[in-house]
Amino acid sequence: MRLTICERLFSKWLIFRVTLRIPRDRTLCILPNRIDVARHYMIYGGIEALRESPKVSFSRLLSFGRYMFDLEKHEAVKKLFESEKFTNAAKQICPKNKQYLDPFQFNFIIQVPGQTVAIHLDAVYFAWATRFHYPQWLLAVMAFSGAYKQDFVDQIQVVAYLHKWKNQDPSGNFVWWTENDDYHVQAPESGAASIVDGSKTVHAATVYRPEERPPIMDKSANNRLIYKGNDEWHLMSNEKFLKTLKEEPLPVEKILNDLTNLMAERQKKKIDDFKNLSRLDLAFALLDEFVHYPIRKSGIPYNYCALSKQYPLLAPLLEILCV
Repeated sequence: MRLTICERLFSKWLIFRVTLRIPRDRTLCILPNRIDVARHYMIYGGIEALRESPKVSFSRLLSFGRYMFDLEKHEAVKKLFESEKFTNAAKQICPKNKQYLDPFQFNFIIQVPGQTVAIHLDAVYFAWATRFHYPQWLLAVMAFSGAYKQDFVDQIQVVAYLHKWKNQDPSGNFVWWTENDDYHVQAPESGAASIVDGSKTVHAATVYRPEERPPIMDKSANNRLIYKGNDEWHLMSNEKFLKTLKEEPLPVEKILNDLTNLMAERQKKKIDDFKNLSRLDLAFALLDEFVHYPIRKSGIPYNYCALSKQYPLLAPLLEILCV
């Protein structure tokens, strides 16, 4: 997929990075795990096609959550995964030749009024590649590309609603897209759940209580993958140990070469045409080629309010038009 001039204008400024040192040639730049999600949301404004300043857009996405991988410490959740009603519902989503369920994670997510869940795929897993080996944006590129579909690990995500109120609040709806880009909406009913394979079904949520302005926040969590030697890595979140990983996945260079070759084939170009790209430009080229999240059709599909981030001189004008 080629970007239009307008899309390039919007995407150029959106180079979020966590950096130890940035030389002038930008050779030491680490892209955030979900730049595929944040980039799409900032450019197009999400499901509602919101036109908002960067600080508001960022804050809408910063929900509060805990991610847990040890079911043995949470008996109630373990029983839920083992219940007949739960397993039967999950198997209806599983491919017919893959009916073995292996629970490995559950999350608690809390959103304050004004927050949302951007359009995304959940963390993609392959037989030899997970979120603990590679950045999630690269896994999304790999999934959209179809290059490693023989090793794709099918998943089941169950989005359950634990709130107590019974009124049908139209906000915070679960939204998903089918392969032909059909748009579906399910209200968040108390005690109910939506079940999908979120690693291959694009999904999101509408803004929870959109009449409320989200609290303005900075992303401050310190998530790190620390190499300990002997192919062993420790996943840390704000200095809290989560899990030890010891794997032998494909080298990142091999994956990038595979995807670059596929991109050249799709664009009917020679692989040499991409050899002079910087790592940063190659990352965005792969995102542009393979990751195609849906956008809401509108007169101007881009979040022009976000231009003030890259072009401060436009801020006074945009403040008139934007919240």
